[in-house]
Amino acid sequence: MKKLLLFMQFFLLLFVFMSCSTDSDSDLYQEGEDIARDAPSGLSTNNVETSEVETILSLINEHRASLSLEALKENETAKQLAQDHAQSMANEEELSIEGNAERKEQLQQEENATAVIELNSRFYSPEELVANWLKEGSSTKRSIEGNYTDVGIAAVKDKNGNLYYTYLMFRVR
Repeated sequence: MKKLLLFMQFFLLLFVFMSCSTDSDSDLYQEGEDIARDAPSGLSTNNVETSEVETILSLINEHRASLSLEALKENETAKQLAQDHAQSMANEEELSIEGNAERKEQLQQEENATAVIELNSRFYSPEELVANWLKEGSSTKRSIEGNYTDVGIAAVKDKNGNLYYTYLMFRVR
């Protein structure tokens, strides 16, 4: 039963990644509304898991270094957008891409971003998450190994202790 649940979670994650990944310089999602600003009142907004974010960034940058790629730099705007979205997903206990177009537009306007990539996931440890992202042949792996410069990452726990992640990566013009 546990293997079946893991199998189903993997395919859900794969579906999200397939929906969220592209080799072009355009964003992956062009619709939706930003629900981070409309989080239900009374739900926590301070469950950001700093050590998980540090682990993800460290593992991604170690992988990039092994390919002689520059390390991704943390970007405060992207980090805040990622935190708001991950918190919203945790509050709703649902994986979501709502507001993606607005996050992309904000990064373009405030940070001169191009080729914005957004990845959303839940339930994995940081190590499992990065291992899944870096599986051979995945479009997510190609994105992570791409010509990107900046990143914003958030890991937020829901009321049951499940982790929700948002990863925003872009390059600057």
